[in-house]
Amino acid sequence: MSRTPAREALRRLEQEGWLVLVPRQGYTVRAYSIREVNQVYDLRVAIERHTARTAAARAPHAALGRLAREWEALEGRRRSMSPLAWLDADEAFHGAIAEVTGNEELTGILQQINERIRIIRRIDFSRPERATRTRADHLEIVGLIQARRPAAAADRMERHILESKESVKALAQIYFVEA
Repeated sequence: MSRTPAREALRRLEQEGWLVLVPRQGYTVRAYSIREVNQVYDLRVAIERHTARTAAARAPHAALGRLAREWEALEGRRRSMSPLAWLDADEAFHGAIAEVTGNEELTGILQQINERIRIIRRIDFSRPERATRTRADHLEIVGLIQARRPAAAADRMERHILESKESVKALAQIYFVEA
């Protein structure tokens, strides 16, 4: 690979906020502030509450049944899954709920939010008990959506996201800068 595509890729990552160019040193991964993490998670809570509420009001039962079965099936594999595999599965779960709302813009925005915090969310699944808790939360959320309980599904989704936020902040605080 020549230098030009690599340079363009680095510039793009800088434009997207992933990297910072330090003069005479090169690129480094951008640090997150506690304030930024709080703001992104607040936005995530608002979006995810809406997706859970909307899915409970109008999602097809068949799609929700598939989602529940997929999470139930993780029980046998959960101990062998890496933190990255759990993160991918978690994002797929939340993305699937957004998709069943039928709102493509909502799904896209949720994906953008997840991309912004993916690097720190990897830490969230570094402890086995967090993966176990996530699986249980997801099954409960799907159950509330299947039961057509929009308010309860939205409330449970909010608690789930806030637990993730607190876990990430506790585990990743050494990576944050003051701001």
